[in-house]
Amino acid sequence: MEKYKKIYEELYYAIKSGKYANGDVLPSEQELCERHGVSRITAKHALDLLREKGLVKRIRRRGTVVAAQDLFVRQARGFVAVVFPHFENCGNRIYHGLRELAERERVSLSFFDTERSIEKEREVLSFLLTQNVLGMIFMPLGRVSNIDLLSQFALHKIPLAFLDFSVSGIRAPLVTSDNFGGMYALTQYLIKRGHRKIAYYPYSDAFLPTEAERFRGYCAALVDSGIAIVPEYFLAGSLSPVRIAGDVISADFQSAKKAADGIFHAAQRPTAVVCVNDVSAHCLAAAVEARGLSVPRDLSVTGFDNLSASISENITTVGQNFGEIARNALTAVLLQLEKGVPAGDYVVRVPTVLVERSSVRSPE
Repeated sequence: MEKYKKIYEELYYAIKSGKYANGDVLPSEQELCERHGVSRITAKHALDLLREKGLVKRIRRRGTVVAAQDLFVRQARGFVAVVFPHFENCGNRIYHGLRELAERERVSLSFFDTERSIEKEREVLSFLLTQNVLGMIFMPLGRVSNIDLLSQFALHKIPLAFLDFSVSGIRAPLVTSDNFGGMYALTQYLIKRGHRKIAYYPYSDAFLPTEAERFRGYCAALVDSGIAIVPEYFLAGSLSPVRIAGDVISADFQSAKKAADGIFHAAQRPTAVVCVNDVSAHCLAAAVEARGLSVPRDLSVTGFDNLSASISENITTVGQNFGEIARNALTAVLLQLEKGVPAGDYVVRVPTVLVERSSVRSPE
């Protein structure tokens, strides 16, 4: 993709998701040059394209500001709310997955970022209960987070669909990736490459449902291949936020360094590690490099999600089809809203795909 188009799409999405509201000032040409490592002409081209689309306007002595928008948010008719904990992670692909279907079905969408904060999530849900919300696509932060407010949506018969995992006690469709199948296939891939000493690096020590499914896939793949599960190979996780290549996910370099210490000091040293997500894999790979070693020469490392953290580091991973996940979630809301299909707690699991890169080699 041409660099100006990448900048344009990033800003376009930020405007449509509400990160930049009407009247907000966008980064200047100079700021875009420094952030993306491009020339001023390239940055100007991206801003000019936004102006051509009517998304922004140039105001003297202020800069480029967001123009009034009504494409996706038309409050008079009501809207479907899309609530995420981190737009910078997979939100761009989910946004584009929803956009075409929403336009075809003539449904207005409004996006809300809870910024990985239970308090912000509560603020967003409280606000939505005062608005003309037709339905909601919701990615929660925890299994019981703000359950009192979510129950109000059910009491008011507002259609709801969960993404990633559901909140306990709230009956609504769940759309998620086949996390078990994806991790099973990834672990089997390592086994077929000759690895039998395979460690597991989690997102945290207190698994959320998504993480638990991935861990189950890892264990099942080992057992089905006649390989014993070794508790020593379960590495400690972390919950400290970091930003890598535009993705915001919990990971901790210090924790990764401790995990690397555990790997290289183990009596039976692992030859490969499956990480529960791409940023955990990125952190672990960095910790290995900090020891003067390298991936995959000294250790094979894999991730999960196929986010920019894995792409930039050439990490073998499992790709999620975020666009298909989004479309299934919106379809579930529309079925409840327009065709009178009652809410249920059925689950839609979207297939994943193995993405081979250069972070894996066969053990010697």
